[in-house]
Amino acid sequence: MTVLIRIQDTLNCTASLGEVAGTDETLRTLTNAINRTVLPQRIEVRFKNGDELHLLIHNRRLHQVATQGGANALGKDKLGPEDLDDVVQVLKDRRIHEITHMHSVSLGGGLPLGGIGLSAASLLERLIPGWDKTPTSSLEERLTHFATDYPNRVEASFAMVGDEMAAVTGSNDAVERLSPPVAEVLAKVTDEAFTVAGSLETDGLLSLRHRSIPGGCLLIVGQIGTLGVLVLRDMGPDEALALWQS
Repeated sequence: MTVLIRIQDTLNCTASLGEVAGTDETLRTLTNAINRTVLPQRIEVRFKNGDELHLLIHNRRLHQVATQGGANALGKDKLGPEDLDDVVQVLKDRRIHEITHMHSVSLGGGLPLGGIGLSAASLLERLIPGWDKTPTSSLEERLTHFATDYPNRVEASFAMVGDEMAAVTGSNDAVERLSPPVAEVLAKVTDEAFTVAGSLETDGLLSLRHRSIPGGCLLIVGQIGTLGVLVLRDMGPDEALALWQS
């Protein structure tokens, strides 16, 4: 399959997902649908007990959870990594393993979505404990695992989708102090004039020194639709690249 055909298949992804079985495969069907959705869509999920939730998906991420009547199920207009536990609880309250039907509806473009949303992989990891992690894990999960593995080296980490940036890991003080320089760097490396901007935003890797981290560096990681940044102390660019790829 050529890249052009694969992109076209993704953009055209809208259909009835039909009746589904109440197993872990149900969750994989749902998360696969999220992963395949680039243009704004509403996935209507019906549960065995008669409840229904509407999931607003855009750019492969969950941006909103609403009830059948249109009320916001979490009371938030923006979703980000910090809302993962709340979203998982809403799904568990409806007995997520008892989904009986899913239907996808195209919403057209231009929706005023805020926040960076939640990835399918982050939802799947919480809903199926111990599921086999693969390279398709969400970038936020990979950043979190890296920060957990190297707590003395990672000051904070951030993720950016579109123009929205959110902290993934780090203390409140670190996030507040580092957000401005990280946002400044991301603005520069995603500018069209930056020579590797295109490749960085798909599956690229870039490490560089920055005045805000004396003796450390920024590691910028791309995954289609998302950019991640690790703020690393006492580490040079070459070591950071090697450690991430190890």
